[in-house]
Amino acid sequence: MKRVLGHIRRADERYSMIHDGDKICVGVSGGKDSLLLLYGLKLYKHFCKKDYDLCGVMLDLGIVPQDTDALCEFAKKIDVPLDIIRTDIGDVVFNIRKESHPCALCATLRRGALNNAARDRGCNLVALGHNREDVVETFLMSLLYESRLNTMAPVTYLNRSDVTVIRPLVFFPETDAVGTARRLNLPVLPANCPVAGSTKREEMKNLIRHLRTVTKDADTRILTAISDVHKYCMWDKMTLPPEATPTAISMCLTGSPCRYDGKALPTLLYPGDMGKDAFCVCPESEAGLCIPREPCEIVGGDGSDVLDGKAKVMSKSGEDMTVQFVSGAYETLLKMQAKNSKNAFFKSHSPSCGCGLIYDGTFTGTLKQGDGVTTALLKRHGIIVRPDKFD
Repeated sequence: MKRVLGHIRRADERYSMIHDGDKICVGVSGGKDSLLLLYGLKLYKHFCKKDYDLCGVMLDLGIVPQDTDALCEFAKKIDVPLDIIRTDIGDVVFNIRKESHPCALCATLRRGALNNAARDRGCNLVALGHNREDVVETFLMSLLYESRLNTMAPVTYLNRSDVTVIRPLVFFPETDAVGTARRLNLPVLPANCPVAGSTKREEMKNLIRHLRTVTKDADTRILTAISDVHKYCMWDKMTLPPEATPTAISMCLTGSPCRYDGKALPTLLYPGDMGKDAFCVCPESEAGLCIPREPCEIVGGDGSDVLDGKAKVMSKSGEDMTVQFVSGAYETLLKMQAKNSKNAFFKSHSPSCGCGLIYDGTFTGTLKQGDGVTTALLKRHGIIVRPDKFD
């Protein structure tokens, strides 16, 4: 793995991909590159002196059944949360649309689903396993079929989904990826696409093989030209994330005794840990709720349903607290808007700040999918909310 880590470090240091506090969602296809990236980013955290969180998401396209048990076991072994999300992308592309050239539509749908999954998990970065040859193949396809000089970039900010795509393996050679995956005995899944091996990208692979017979290191030379910012300026025009804005932090995460029971959590972080302009918020305190108070949970849905009048926030004794929780959510939104804050780092599971998972309304400690009331409101206004931990 030394070469994998070396190439990740090279890309990270050159293009400033990863920072303290980032939450990275790795797109796992089941192929060698994505598994190497998942494992590599887990190991990279130990020596890069950056504190970031990591999770994996795999999209099941619904084309053919796949046995993912070994892959899930691998993720568990390296201690990285991995979710497999079932989709109907394969059905849409091959049966409903019946695309004769399905790759573009399939890629678009997969990107959208993965970016949505990343945001649902509070991630601000999506990491993809494209290697050196992938970059060169995309460049050649753009040149030969679109008459333009273009390829995938190491860092790309997507303003519509408000996530940043990073490609830490852009300098990593395909041959090294094959050998490393084999030595590590990674649980690589076989290709499950009906058109695998007969696409335009496959034609570019054959073209690169031919170019290597003319110039042994043809692909390396092409990548050098792509990445040379002094001559061709391709990768110095990347779409980068907007300048950082102040981050809102759940007050209870800083050790303040603002929880419903009046107890203080161990101090998990200080506002300065999230940037010099970070500030604390507590939606329930903004609503004027007393401390201590009864625990509350969302009954009949999640925070989005509460905002739509389809669910309620109830105390353990059965008192309807919906108005107070919605009021606190809007007060928090106004506070963040006044500070031009576009990011929040919130306490997991709570009926206000929970992100992705919240307590299910039975007061038994059972979790269900969904966001708290404040988190749901902030997301509706384009604010990125990240949980303090992945489950």
